[in-house]
Amino acid sequence: MITLKSATWTTILMELVLSCVLFVSSLAVMAAQSNSIDLKGQRQHPSFSVILASILALSTILTCIQAMFALTHSRKSWLIPHIAIIIIVSGFHVVFSINWLNELSKFGNLADWITTVITCLLMQSLLFTSIYLDTRVYKYMD
Repeated sequence: MITLKSATWTTILMELVLSCVLFVSSLAVMAAQSNSIDLKGQRQHPSFSVILASILALSTILTCIQAMFALTHSRKSWLIPHIAIIIIVSGFHVVFSINWLNELSKFGNLADWITTVITCLLMQSLLFTSIYLDTRVYKYMD
């Protein structure tokens, strides 16, 4: 049977991998935006949402590592930053996904919209599962 601690480890490792992917891809988007020129010949700047996504991804990476140490050394206070960051990331993900779905409804087709909805729901379920497992481990940790 899977223990609560091993399930928490699994979700934290999945978050760590996804956060690393998000961090690298947001840095790539920031570099592409800063090197592009608009139709009027003016240089573009990275958008606020991409900068915020990279900051949240980096903070998620750091708090995932801290949560791994918390689970290893049974330090329940070290889990609090991870829980807080995941709640913030979850809220940001909801807002960003709603904006993205609004744009897709204007310009995209139905298959893109359905794929995006399914992906967003899977990501939110991972985040909510992580919050649930972290709070349960926090409650039962010595």
